[in-house]
Amino acid sequence: MGAVSTQAADVYVSNSSQLASACSGASSGDVIFIAAGTYTGPFVLSGKSNVTLKSYNGTVYMEGSSSAASNGVIILEVYNSNNISVQNLVFRNNWGNYADGIKIHGYGDGSSVTGCEFYDIGWTTGKTTMPDPSKSAHAIAVVGSTSTSIKNVYIGDNSVHDCITGYSESVTLAGNVEYFLVEGNTLNSNTNIGIDAAGHFSWTGAPASVNYARSGVIRGNTVSNYAGPAGLDAAGGIYTDGGSYNLIENNIVYNYKVGYSIGCEVAGNSANGNILRSNLAYNCSLSGLFLGSNTTSSVNNSEVYNNTFYKCGTGTYDNGQIALQNNSGSVIKNNILYPTNGRLAMVQMGGTSSSSKTQSYNLYWRDNGSTSSLFYNVSGDANAVTQNPLFVNAGGADFRISTTSPAVNAGDPSYSGAGQFDLEGNARVQGSRVDIGAFETNVSGGGSGGGSLSITVDGNTGDWSSVSSISTSGSGGPTGLKVADNSDYLYVLVTGSIDTNYEVFIDSDNSATAGSNEYLYTDWPSTGFDFMVENGTLFAHNGQGSGWSWTSLGAVDLVKSGSVIELAISKSSLGSLSSTVRVAAKMISSAWSASGYIPTTGGSAAPYVVGSAGSRGREYFLEEELSSSIDVYPNPSKSQLNIALSLDEMSEVEVRFYDLGGKQVAPVYSELKGAGSQVVTFRVSEVLMPGLYLTRISVADKQVYNRMVRIEK
Repeated sequence: MGAVSTQAADVYVSNSSQLASACSGASSGDVIFIAAGTYTGPFVLSGKSNVTLKSYNGTVYMEGSSSAASNGVIILEVYNSNNISVQNLVFRNNWGNYADGIKIHGYGDGSSVTGCEFYDIGWTTGKTTMPDPSKSAHAIAVVGSTSTSIKNVYIGDNSVHDCITGYSESVTLAGNVEYFLVEGNTLNSNTNIGIDAAGHFSWTGAPASVNYARSGVIRGNTVSNYAGPAGLDAAGGIYTDGGSYNLIENNIVYNYKVGYSIGCEVAGNSANGNILRSNLAYNCSLSGLFLGSNTTSSVNNSEVYNNTFYKCGTGTYDNGQIALQNNSGSVIKNNILYPTNGRLAMVQMGGTSSSSKTQSYNLYWRDNGSTSSLFYNVSGDANAVTQNPLFVNAGGADFRISTTSPAVNAGDPSYSGAGQFDLEGNARVQGSRVDIGAFETNVSGGGSGGGSLSITVDGNTGDWSSVSSISTSGSGGPTGLKVADNSDYLYVLVTGSIDTNYEVFIDSDNSATAGSNEYLYTDWPSTGFDFMVENGTLFAHNGQGSGWSWTSLGAVDLVKSGSVIELAISKSSLGSLSSTVRVAAKMISSAWSASGYIPTTGGSAAPYVVGSAGSRGREYFLEEELSSSIDVYPNPSKSQLNIALSLDEMSEVEVRFYDLGGKQVAPVYSELKGAGSQVVTFRVSEVLMPGLYLTRISVADKQVYNRMVRIEK
């Protein structure tokens, strides 16, 4: 009996033959529902688009070769395909050289692997057996092998454990791969490298000019408990080897050989512009970070910010918390380096060199309090802190810093941290300056601080009680002006007597001359305004001087009454904010004549230090449940994007769009939807520029789904 279809696009399978047939014959839009049971591959999706594979009535085990005596298989192969979604399957029992759980290769756009488990996949069955360079296996491999890239890949919320990968990695992105997000995965007790964004390996088949993983994000993953042979010294938890312009943030690696690595193994090539920030590495025997190449390749312009390295470099050779190899233009700031007693913080490896390196505002400490002999062939740190960071409980692996830590407000004062989050998901800068290390506190310093305030735009001023006014000098009606912000929004509260119409002005760069769009209004002649909210709509000034020339940016979240104006403006709409912004409000009668001002006219608008009344940071990206079905289409989209959901009950549906750096880039959509099948539709061409975005869909504050979407011209 073949695969059973109950609808044109719903295919139900219950044995291996049916699944193989469903994959080979899949049409666009097919959802292949796999009954609980065991299925033996290989299974191939070749030249397919818009196909989903998922379990529907229990655990599905996808298996491969039962013996390592011969080569393994690719359990699920995705070749030259677009928008393939693999959900909630278990891949296991695949032995032999070149064994893979899932391999996505050729070219393609928009595929995802979510909620799956991978284990017992390996080139051999013995974890401590030393491989030679020809031995390879992967849980997940994404290999762009043509001049057309594999792009917009999402690998999220998977579990990978007890895989024996030889000289390869558990999760690999190599060749012509771009715009990817690897997020929320847990890797434990595997051999060799955990996650790798690699480049310049000829075996991929990609043209040399695009043969490297790039413009991706590796975020929120945990890699732990290296289980391979002792001889694989270079085994890193998370590695970008020849990849460029990748962001590695908010990850944890522990009990491994190397925590993180930014390198380039293939001689004569380069790795450029990679960022490592807000990560934690502890108990990694070789080093917390290897930075640079040990070949003739170059590793250029890497940024290493706000990481915590604790008691790494404990093996036979002391490679420090950070081991430097050949690198140029590296910036290493705001990190905590905490070696064991007698061990080093930073080492320049023999026969290698660093050029144009910036190293400052890092904190160094050992248990015994000694801060001598921290470096080997490395110059000292500018503005270093050499004090106990006062971790909450290092013995219990809690590396948050206490409120009295010398790391609080001690980082680089020029570092804004705009749109960034610490390892706990808090807005990166909570005080007067960024903290040192992977975690940010909400301790105020130098008059700023915040981070604990929660504001709801509802016209109720009770949640503003702890926020200081920036002006109480109003005239003609308004008597109070307050401002607060978090990672996503700038909040404004105007109180007093509120007239029929109103305008709230914002000077986002704290200058009357810095930008080309400063509105120099005579009521506050010393301030140049860049934005205005007029009766609920946000406008950007598009001229220079006193000319009334504004461009609408759409509605803001706002409540107005006779005594209150409360509003929230997405920071993404305001662009880059100065550390201080200025705000003023004007009341206007029904006849459109001015009736009141705050602050009073004749001087400057009221100043607000960004972060000084920070409201609670946003929830970190987590896909909490998958009990409801969801589909996002068309993807990529040129104009209209649809989100189809099946709801168990009437629920509030909220949709947010973020760029790959975690910054919200469009207004929040929220609507109450009834039980059953629902579709939410957006005119994305009106709110998003062409590019790659993460769509975060929340249902009743319980179910959170992350989907990559590509917006095209």
